[in-house]
Amino acid sequence: MPVRDDKEKIRSLIENTDTSITANIEENYIVTTEDKIRILYDEYNEVVKETGTPVGLSGILITLIISDITCDFKAIWIFSSDLVKAVFLVATVLFAILTIRSGWRYYTNREKLKFGFFINQLKGNRISENQSSEKRESHSNN
Repeated sequence: MPVRDDKEKIRSLIENTDTSITANIEENYIVTTEDKIRILYDEYNEVVKETGTPVGLSGILITLIISDITCDFKAIWIFSSDLVKAVFLVATVLFAILTIRSGWRYYTNREKLKFGFFINQLKGNRISENQSSEKRESHSNN
């Protein structure tokens, strides 16, 4: 029985050393169904998809802006230098719009991306994280 042997080894190590053990265990249980967890997980994934990746898009946008400012566009095969520059400018505007859109969606949905929001939904509380932290503070003050 390796589990019992491990417990005995740990117990003997603790008894033979000058140690103190403090137990501060507070456990909360949430009883729910697998379907509810799947639904909440799917909702979370939708929020993640909606918010996108503003950091990645902003990196591409910065690269395009630097290219627009510093590059000397030349003709490529049958495309004139003006056409190549226009393509880069259109791509810059497109990525600026995508970056702003993604940043706005992230800003408006940031509460839904927090773990506490997910736990509150599992518990059946459809309140925001700010409201739950206020409730915790009021309970601890009483």
